[in-house]
Amino acid sequence: FREYLKANANKIKYVHLKSARNHLPQKVLVKSELDFDEIFKYLPANSKNYISIELLVDSVKEEVFKNMDKSIDYLKQEGYVR
Repeated sequence: FREYLKANANKIKYVHLKSARNHLPQKVLVKSELDFDEIFKYLPANSKNYISIELLVDSVKEEVFKNMDKSIDYLKQEGYVR
């Protein structure tokens, strides 16, 4: 994954960021099988500043908004976004 990002980060327009555990999508962004450190290292270094957060959708609309807020809070706590 790291080698792919190094070689191709300049070609990527944006990323659909999602979390998986045991290869299953999650309803909120959490520490994941995918190494967010690598994504947030190589993409900004190549002036790629856009991500799309992609979450497993909850059936209750209010929960969807809460899950998005939790995901953004996670990214802030980890220092990925301000």
